[in-house]
Amino acid sequence: MSGIKSKAGKSYAVITGDVVGSSHLAGEARRGLYDVMKAGAEALGEHFNRFLPADLDLFAGDTWQLLVTPPAKVLRIALYYRAYLRAHAKGVDTRLAIAIGEVDFIVEEHLSQSEGEAFQLSGRLLADKASDPRMHFAAPQCPHWRVWDVSFSLIDALIQRHWTPSHARAIAGALLGWRQEQITTLWDPPIKQPTVARNLARAAWGPIGAAISAFEQDLSDPEVPTAGGYRPPG
Repeated sequence: MSGIKSKAGKSYAVITGDVVGSSHLAGEARRGLYDVMKAGAEALGEHFNRFLPADLDLFAGDTWQLLVTPPAKVLRIALYYRAYLRAHAKGVDTRLAIAIGEVDFIVEEHLSQSEGEAFQLSGRLLADKASDPRMHFAAPQCPHWRVWDVSFSLIDALIQRHWTPSHARAIAGALLGWRQEQITTLWDPPIKQPTVARNLARAAWGPIGAAISAFEQDLSDPEVPTAGGYRPPG
């Protein structure tokens, strides 16, 4: 088993998630879910490889973990994986606990065995927040991290209320920055561009996309402290 030490002072984001209600799935359905989760992990590697120091780790049946750097991209990447699962596994959703901090040691083959502040925070956050909302955020180096934690809760409310599988499929394309004409190709056969536009509108892509842009801007600000802090909007 090989691992790498993180760079001193470098900030990472860790996403820890688990699938909601997976324990109620029958054997064949659980196997199908695993296949979708693996396929989603491969899609993450294809589209976001430069932000992922290691592959997504699946463990304990329905739990997963992902490491992202720079942290500014973590919300987009987390929502992409959630959208992929909702689009390809009927009735399935995942909780997300995102934490930002330093990392001591990364085990590339089994990411969940890595060590560091961000891993500990994310794991504890998922364990402590077992009920709704299904998205939580922590970056204790910043005194205003709770602003984004509340924002994540609002995003989650929109997702739970509006994201059908078709809506989630359209959102996945939008998260990649694709034009609506390109998003039509995610269906076989491709759908019409106006249908994509309706899916995005009904999935509340407008406010969700704006929140993602604000999050990325805040965490990319050069005045942000290295270890995961950020300034609130305004």
